[in-house]
Amino acid sequence: MIEAIKTESMNKVLPVAEFTHYFSSVWSACPGILPELEQKYSDKEKKVRESYFEKFIDSINKRGNKKDLNSEPAEKLTPLARILFKSVFDYREEQLDIILSEEYKQMTRDFIRMSRKFDPEIDLDDVFQACRNAWIMNGIQLMLGYRIELTPSVFAYSMLYPYSDNYLDNPELSQHEKREFSKRFRKKLAGKSVFAENENEARIFRLVEMIEGQFDREEYPNVYLSLLAIHDAQSKSLCLIDPEENLTEKEVLEICIEKGGTSVLADGYLVAGDITKEQARFFFGFGAYLQLIDDIQDVKEDSCAGLLTVFSQASSYQNLDSYTAKTFHLGNFVFDIMDYFNGQKLPVFKSLMKKSVETMLLETILLSEIYYSSDFISLTENYSPLSINYLKKRRSKLSPQRISFMKKIIESTVSEL
Repeated sequence: MIEAIKTESMNKVLPVAEFTHYFSSVWSACPGILPELEQKYSDKEKKVRESYFEKFIDSINKRGNKKDLNSEPAEKLTPLARILFKSVFDYREEQLDIILSEEYKQMTRDFIRMSRKFDPEIDLDDVFQACRNAWIMNGIQLMLGYRIELTPSVFAYSMLYPYSDNYLDNPELSQHEKREFSKRFRKKLAGKSVFAENENEARIFRLVEMIEGQFDREEYPNVYLSLLAIHDAQSKSLCLIDPEENLTEKEVLEICIEKGGTSVLADGYLVAGDITKEQARFFFGFGAYLQLIDDIQDVKEDSCAGLLTVFSQASSYQNLDSYTAKTFHLGNFVFDIMDYFNGQKLPVFKSLMKKSVETMLLETILLSEIYYSSDFISLTENYSPLSINYLKKRRSKLSPQRISFMKKIIESTVSEL
């Protein structure tokens, strides 16, 4: 068994261990049969949506090369996104009014400006990665009844992990250097005096100081305990890479759930300063759900790299039908906890989140059919607005033209600035 990493009384204040066990148990107890989803599509309906998707691709292609597309104002790209999401994926107008709202656009512009001011040499891919987390935190602002805005903590937390992840992924650094950096980073998060060893580290420490400028450590201790929680969860997850000991499925599951759960739990604290236990339970559960979906998406890459997840571990001896079905059920369970919130347009936002995640998960399954039984694939395809054959045909187009459509809007915003 893996011994829990002990922190400064963290587990006494934040129920990380409790939540980890809770959602691990929920996932394990979930049925291994796919739940009935909101909408089924006939072959005829799929053909109509595929036709719309082809028209969308044609409209993008007519705008010329990538450079021309990226320089086109975001205001002209947004209507295309609205048409795509509505006619192909059946998003409702009130759902699109949220994700394509002027508030989200303004926050994105502010985020890009601040990121370029913070680091003029920052890579656009890192900006996009960070901005995706900022969008999640904007959703949390809505759920908690706050207005959408770029606060110092939203910016700093969203930027922290592109910098620290890139540092830890740097092949030119030794494992010793990475471990020493991780120790210094943790001391900084804990509020201890520590000096940066290089410019990258100095940027990371400045981001922590931006959070300190918004949330006083004495008044908002849970903000910093949540940051320590995700740091320790990520450190613990290192044992999933080429593990020397035989980890049980339960141990692997709990490590993955803790890593994902603490990530979004920190989002909640960094938006509000403090939250109720039931709100914290939702954020943790939602983060765990997103982590499991990431693990489903990356099962092939993880298996090849020797990275243990519940899905890469199971894929070596069985199909992933029941494991993926359990993940769908977990998502339904987690979204029901949203009823503890009283924010703006909560029913619409809940339906938007649920639809977005499920659409992504359905597509992932259909594009990874080698890991599933033919019956499970057939059942899953009933709920997809696009057929499996079309998804395979347009595999190279789906990512840049739909999933990363918001990235193009970011690129066009950069050109405007």
